[in-house]
Amino acid sequence: MKFGITLTLTACVLSIVAVGICAVAWQQWTAAKRNTEDLTIRNAGLVIGQIDSYLDQFLDPAAQYVGRMAETAVPNGWHLEDTRIPNDILAASVAAAPEIITAGMLFNTGKDAQYVSKDGDSAHYLNDRSGDAYYESFRELRAMAKNPSWVEPAYDQVLETSSVRVWHAIRAGGQYFGAWYAGVSLAAVSEAVTEVGERFDGTAFVIHGDKHVLAHPNLMSQHPEPKDGEPTVSVGRVGDLILDGIWKDADAVRESDDASGNLQTIYSTLDGQDYVGFFRRIYRYGGAPWTIGVWFEAADVGLYRERLITAAWAGVGIILLALIMAVLASRAIARPIRRTATAVSAVGDGDISAAGFMPPSRITELNDLANSFNAMRSAVKMFETYVPRSLVRRLMSRDETLVASSERQLTVMFTDIVGFTTMAEGRSATEVADMVNEHFQILGACVEEHGGAIDKYIGDALMAFWGAPKEMDETSTPACYCAMAMVDALERDNHRRRGEGLPEVRVRIGIHTGPALVGNIGAAGRVNYTIIGDTVNTCQRIENLGREIDNSKTATILISDTVAKHIPSSMPYMHVGSFTVKGRDENVEAYRLMT
Repeated sequence: MKFGITLTLTACVLSIVAVGICAVAWQQWTAAKRNTEDLTIRNAGLVIGQIDSYLDQFLDPAAQYVGRMAETAVPNGWHLEDTRIPNDILAASVAAAPEIITAGMLFNTGKDAQYVSKDGDSAHYLNDRSGDAYYESFRELRAMAKNPSWVEPAYDQVLETSSVRVWHAIRAGGQYFGAWYAGVSLAAVSEAVTEVGERFDGTAFVIHGDKHVLAHPNLMSQHPEPKDGEPTVSVGRVGDLILDGIWKDADAVRESDDASGNLQTIYSTLDGQDYVGFFRRIYRYGGAPWTIGVWFEAADVGLYRERLITAAWAGVGIILLALIMAVLASRAIARPIRRTATAVSAVGDGDISAAGFMPPSRITELNDLANSFNAMRSAVKMFETYVPRSLVRRLMSRDETLVASSERQLTVMFTDIVGFTTMAEGRSATEVADMVNEHFQILGACVEEHGGAIDKYIGDALMAFWGAPKEMDETSTPACYCAMAMVDALERDNHRRRGEGLPEVRVRIGIHTGPALVGNIGAAGRVNYTIIGDTVNTCQRIENLGREIDNSKTATILISDTVAKHIPSSMPYMHVGSFTVKGRDENVEAYRLMT
């Protein structure tokens, strides 16, 4: 049975006072609860953010140091072929870097190393002709990129302390001479991390992988357990029972961690005392991921929540009789109207995914409203799957000039799966479709995140562009950031695929900037919002040039000279050649974006 809105509103008026009291009490409860949790999370985020910043302050100088030493080793004429470097050069190179406790070079013989270790004002110079302590690390150095590469922590036998190390290969004129390395004391890192935690009345820490502690207040001095072959201490042996208990409860969070940088929260009770831990994973120091975190006593938070619960129950007892009369009416009208208003607002803003379907109602007018809204949402959602989301939002603004055809300076991107035909062999049509859809889901999320618009899918290829329908001051940089984000996302997905026994997905990406015609293209009864012109054709051919480039990595990103001129210096690239492409009289200068 359905009721008219007049009868329903009459019942609401009779209980308006009780409903008002209930609404105020509920608002105070939810606001207090939200404010308490937000304050706790905000403080934890501040602590973890400062820990992250301190790690950069301690470790970035070491990375810059090995890069600088690797670049200057050959031009300065050090006796690299004779596998020796003057000790005064070694000492001077680390004198201005207090965070570095050991540094040196491993020569290209793989068996000769010369390095210095600092212990206060003392320096220890070694010329290790056997290379036993470094040979295993050296085997992988030839494959290292030009940028500094962090490796697993190591134990320094001379200083009898643990450090985290960074390497940089030394090359000049096509010749490989060896690699320069530096080590940063983990005890010094623990001091910095501890200082941040104490400032906020918490215990801060850094965990390597899933069970080894890199930094903790108990590791500011040398722990008795680390030794050669095991430079770090396990969580259970670091001497922090609270961290050990919270970390055991964090198994589910670690399994669901997606490397996005989001803060994870764990509540734990040990010996009747409540604690709360916050974690964030970082992946920029090579090898296993690092988890930075902090734990607090949750006594104040728990006490405040108990007071709120007591007050809420008292309020419920006072207004119980009034709520009995109003509950059915408030749920039947207020919630659907509020939900509908929120959903309509989301549709108006172009965020269709935030507008869920409206459930049916026993109130006739609300039921009709829900049916009408659901039909509208389905139509708009279907429209959004065929047209770029940014264009849908602009079309909903009712300004027809926004989609008129015009020439603009755009950046175009083409992606293509390497060896797609081989991957599809032996698979059913459904399996191939699922794989392609999953692939496009990953790439499409990166495009939307970086302000681009997906033009179309061509088989296993994707075409996207920047600069329309919304005009942008500069389009090359966000497109390149998008390409780098695609590489990160595909590498994470390939890690999953390897675990499931599936082949890895590698792609070619081409990016080009130039003028193109953008807008409604087609006949009167059927148009597409798309881009056409020489810029589009050139970009597709640049992507095809990836076939001639080494495809051993997850992605080969080729950019044109017009793109290279606009991207910042923080995006390294290398010239790969001048190519003749079909449809152009002039050669195309292609560059490989380094990831």
